[in-house]
Amino acid sequence: MKTPPLLMAAALLFWGWQTGQLAVGVLLALVLEGARFVSTRFEWSTQEFNRIWNLCLLGALTFLVILYVSQKGLGLIFALLQWAPLILFPLVAAQLYSVEGKIPAQAFRIFYRAEKDTDGSQNRVAVLYPYVCLCLISASAVSEKNEWFYWAMGLLCAWALWRARSPRYSRGTWAAAMGLILLAGFWGSQGFFQLRSYVDSQVIDWLSRRFQGDLDPFKTRTAIGDIAELKRDDTILYHVDYEKGRLRQILLPQSSYNIYRESSWYAAGSEFKSLTTQTGTGWSFETGIEPEKVIRISMGLTGGKGLLLAPNAAFHFEDLPVQYMQYSPMGAVRVEKGPGFVNYRASVHPAVSRNGAPTERDLKVPDALQPVLRKIAENLRLASRTDEEAVQTVNDYFENNFTYSLDLKSGESGVPPLVDFLTRTRSGHCEYFATAAVLLLRQAGIPARYTFGYSANEYNWLQDDLVVRARDAHAWAIAWVNGRWRNVDATPPAWIKRQKENASSLESLFDVGSQIGFLFSKFRWGEQSEDLQTYLLMILIPPVVFLVWRIYSRTRRADRTAGAGNGEADGVPAAPQDFKLIEGRLNRLGFVREEWETYSRWLRRIQRENPEVPVGGLEIAIALYSRKRFDPQGLTSKEEALLQTEIRAWLQTAQSMGTEN
Repeated sequence: MKTPPLLMAAALLFWGWQTGQLAVGVLLALVLEGARFVSTRFEWSTQEFNRIWNLCLLGALTFLVILYVSQKGLGLIFALLQWAPLILFPLVAAQLYSVEGKIPAQAFRIFYRAEKDTDGSQNRVAVLYPYVCLCLISASAVSEKNEWFYWAMGLLCAWALWRARSPRYSRGTWAAAMGLILLAGFWGSQGFFQLRSYVDSQVIDWLSRRFQGDLDPFKTRTAIGDIAELKRDDTILYHVDYEKGRLRQILLPQSSYNIYRESSWYAAGSEFKSLTTQTGTGWSFETGIEPEKVIRISMGLTGGKGLLLAPNAAFHFEDLPVQYMQYSPMGAVRVEKGPGFVNYRASVHPAVSRNGAPTERDLKVPDALQPVLRKIAENLRLASRTDEEAVQTVNDYFENNFTYSLDLKSGESGVPPLVDFLTRTRSGHCEYFATAAVLLLRQAGIPARYTFGYSANEYNWLQDDLVVRARDAHAWAIAWVNGRWRNVDATPPAWIKRQKENASSLESLFDVGSQIGFLFSKFRWGEQSEDLQTYLLMILIPPVVFLVWRIYSRTRRADRTAGAGNGEADGVPAAPQDFKLIEGRLNRLGFVREEWETYSRWLRRIQRENPEVPVGGLEIAIALYSRKRFDPQGLTSKEEALLQTEIRAWLQTAQSMGTEN
């Protein structure tokens, strides 16, 4: 079935408008709708249709591979949908400019083998309406839509259904009913979107309250010793670069904790709140602030979710294509439904803090630890110092009197590990230093929290950035000084050197593979929109060139055949045109060929219904006509002349018998 005039053009223009490819949509519309005004048609064999179909499939497969390495997660499916009308364009053009106006069903086989079909008995299908539907679906794959999208989509659907309307109702009644349906659908869709937005927000907030802490990495508890397990792992996890500011060592927190109990830290009051985005990739905690630093961080997201790394003073994230972002008063930022890899920018200003204001919890010290901490605080005279002086005193105390070590000896039975660290061993890893610093500052009346994250301290000359390994997991304190949170890293600086000395001798070799994986992930999940369009054009060039070549070669062949026919048959038109004249005369007699009928079956039915119609003499003509259409070898000049003679003879017989009227 043919589409209404200009419907396909409207669908293509709508697709081009929505996907930002309006110029491409105009070009495709001109070519496809131009078939209504061009009389030239080409005889495509089933094998030729099959080749065009396979080229479209090859283009789609190649395009899918390119999308896999350039798009984000499930976004490749939507991107493929957006470009589907362009990928399948050669097949639709071949149908519109073919003699039959339909495509043999056998052409859609991946592996086609030419079969003898002397009577042309092949089922044929039309792909015009499916193509219009595909254009509408492709247009809807774009994420940003407004109310004009709905009305344009509705009008196009009504246009497509116009021919299928019931004759029982007038055109005005049908149009009014369709208008009411579209209006009701618009109101319903608006209500549905509002309801979905509300439900999504409520469900996410409820899940964060109900299940936070149950699943890693969104846990609200960390125990002393958790980080130590990572210290012997050299795997590169993150890449850090400065877009604004000088490249230097930096602490990147994941989350803070405020309750210490039995060698474990807990994040109390850390309910997550949802954040919205206006651009789809930009997320702001504060607005109207000029960043002092801009840091780019690359990291993987397991299952499309994870906790982000960023300085506590980061107030804006950019280039972060995730659907959900939430933050907690403990400074944690978690994302969900994102790609497997992100390369985002974090804008930083020291006046901003994602950690919430201090509470009474940030001053609590366990009763069992107070005697030891009180004694140290008194010895350091912390109570008589300003907050800034107290912080510096605590740092100096641990740096000058303690050592860093991962090899810890078991303490006395019944003695808390932290007490043993402060009074006997005076040696431990970052978790001990951070915990002791937090509690000692609290003992001095300064609000403090325990923070877990990573230290970016290793320069990577291959990428001119900083790499963060699993062993760079780190813990430190943050203290509320002069109205804002300040990092207090009490671990002696020698810990970085000690870790590098203990690294594997094969680390450099493993780093090569890690760098390759990083570059591949960056390319696979990065923004490649301009390159993608170039790749797509390169994919489509082969089928278009093939289509033009086949049209040109068939035109030359048809010209040669027509010339031979004119010489031997005294100016009789080419067989396809003559056969259409025969079919037209039979149609005027009331014998219309069904879509599923072959010419042979159709003529046999006519002979049964009305033996007086002279169709019995067309057997030879049908056999030759089928060979001319479907046999790659075509007809010889003698066979072409015979075909013309048979058709002319039938036309003369039909005219003499009065069948013309």
